[in-house]
Amino acid sequence: MSGSIRRAAMRERLKASTILIVDDEEANLDLLEAVLEGEGYTSLVRVDDPRTILETIAERRPDVVLLDLHMPHRHGLDVLRELQATLGPDEFLPVLVLTADATPATKERALRAGAHDFLTKPFDTIEVALRVENLLETRHLYADQQRARRAAEEAEARSALLAEWSRRLGGSLDATTALAQLPGLLVPRWGDACVVLGAGDDCIVASATRDGSSISDSARDVEALAAVARAATRRTEAGRDAVQLTTHAGGSIATVRVAGGMPGAGESVATIVLARSGDAIPPEVESLLLEVARRAGLAIERARLFAAAELATRERERLLAVVAHDLRNPLSVVAMYAEMVRAARKGAAEEEPGDEDDPMCQALETIHRTTTGMQALVEDLLDAATVHEGALKLHLEEHDPAALFAQAEQMLRPLAATRGVTLLVVGDAEETNARVRADAGRLGQVLSNLVGNAIKFSPREGTVRVSWSAGGNGLTVRVTDEGEGIAPHALPHLFSAYWQGDGTDRRGAGLGLWIARAIVEGHGGEIGVESAPGRGATFRFTLPTRPEPLRWTD
Repeated sequence: MSGSIRRAAMRERLKASTILIVDDEEANLDLLEAVLEGEGYTSLVRVDDPRTILETIAERRPDVVLLDLHMPHRHGLDVLRELQATLGPDEFLPVLVLTADATPATKERALRAGAHDFLTKPFDTIEVALRVENLLETRHLYADQQRARRAAEEAEARSALLAEWSRRLGGSLDATTALAQLPGLLVPRWGDACVVLGAGDDCIVASATRDGSSISDSARDVEALAAVARAATRRTEAGRDAVQLTTHAGGSIATVRVAGGMPGAGESVATIVLARSGDAIPPEVESLLLEVARRAGLAIERARLFAAAELATRERERLLAVVAHDLRNPLSVVAMYAEMVRAARKGAAEEEPGDEDDPMCQALETIHRTTTGMQALVEDLLDAATVHEGALKLHLEEHDPAALFAQAEQMLRPLAATRGVTLLVVGDAEETNARVRADAGRLGQVLSNLVGNAIKFSPREGTVRVSWSAGGNGLTVRVTDEGEGIAPHALPHLFSAYWQGDGTDRRGAGLGLWIARAIVEGHGGEIGVESAPGRGATFRFTLPTRPEPLRWTD
């Protein structure tokens, strides 16, 4: 809006202002009235008895007061003091004193009593008009400022409510728990009473009233609100997408549906009813209720999807556990007989020169290698089911870490050799009696997983280094390879179940690192990884140590 338009709008507001003229002389009242009407003011109120001023101000709500001081029955300074006592802390009612007493002391007393301007009689009519215009403009600017401040405070309060509502919705996946807290958030700032109805509007989930009375104390009011809400939402199917307003002599009631799904869809799961006495429910409160209902619906849908995902995950884990358990024995039989036939075939080939490249031996070798891999996968699936059920058991004993890593090296070196990779195991025990309290089998499983991955992703003729140190701070193990490294976006997912960085590599189920983490954390330790593309990767885990022997425990 341009400056000229704003000034024109302000002039219109000024001319429509209410001006109260107080003087015991009819001639003065007539003169002031004529001057102000000549300036275009249309709402003038004249009072010649100072005893009725406060009642007139309460009734007519003037924008400025022109006040004489020396009047019968009550002095103008006393009127000023009483007027200031009745004004609220945020109210501004300018007073222009018009008096024949021109002494500086009188002017000072008037200004101290609450007057905003001072003119002496006889006065110049032009100056009176200018002073009145100035005070009115100040009054309207102050009112605009107060409205802007209240609007900002209301907007801030609405934002705070929505933030708190989102926090409470996010703190629970139970829709009823969250909705039960809503009336207490809306009352008393946004309404005098609030009721939340359950699905089908057949039950009251929660309610709140301005005076804090419980449902039993205000059962009649609460049931009345519920009846209004049921009637309003039955009238239209659009009740779930908009606020339904019902007005009555004492105020208004807003009703909004909460739909468990995306906006505009989904089944209604609750109804929010807000009652407000006196003035009507403003549009910004309607918008607030819609946003509250929308967020509640999304939270309910999120809870539903989460529950469905959890159920699907449990079913998947149960199915995998059953399948893995049923496959274990048949795979063992296949591996055993493949090994037996392969051994017998090799023996026959040694007796018949020229059959070293017997296709049957190669086929049996492939069968044995494949079944061995399948057995490892089955064991991972069974371990995953155990971890999911919280039934992972560790047989903890005191071990010499040097002996544990010697056994691991003996087990893993052949695997490295078949891949053309050099395996280095380097240890350092800071104390001669350093011990680690661990499940040896499970610790070997962790090392086998980490070293196996390192070998798999290392180039031929590369090196995989396993370094460990044991001392007062615990056992620290590092497994470092010379592979291509791990992309930064993949690092946060490495220890997640069923996650694989390369979707084309289906040699495992993506459970190894997840199981390794469960085992390490079950020992009270921590596991992590450091890597950069092109610089290999280092997996590091720690386990607590104990200087004194401990008895075997589960």
